[in-house]
Amino acid sequence: MSQIAPDIPELEHLPLVVRPFIYTRAVMRATRSAVTLLLGLVTFFVLTATGASAGARFLGTPGTVLGGTIGAVLAIYLFFRAVIPWQARRAIASVERETDWRVEFRDLIDAQDRFAMGVDAYKEREARHDPRR
Repeated sequence: MSQIAPDIPELEHLPLVVRPFIYTRAVMRATRSAVTLLLGLVTFFVLTATGASAGARFLGTPGTVLGGTIGAVLAIYLFFRAVIPWQARRAIASVERETDWRVEFRDLIDAQDRFAMGVDAYKEREARHDPRR
């Protein structure tokens, strides 16, 4: 599992070492997208207004401020935890089509393959010299 790219079906066909680069580019594209920003604004407005309305109903004027603040914090949380990742997942295919990642990351993919072969060879040597056998 990558530390940057999540384990999602859109990235499964990519080599493990390339996934963070493609996912990061998709997140950056999603962040700059007008649709993402519009969704963020709508989410912020709706949740802030809902929180302020509910707070006013239960606690009056102080509840309006408290509810609006809670709604705004929730909207920001949802924007970063739901809206941006959702839009990034949608952008992965176009990021892949636009870049020839096989050529761009050829050296990195080759290094990962050589490392995996070295690890396998080490495991075989260790298995042959295991005193418990």
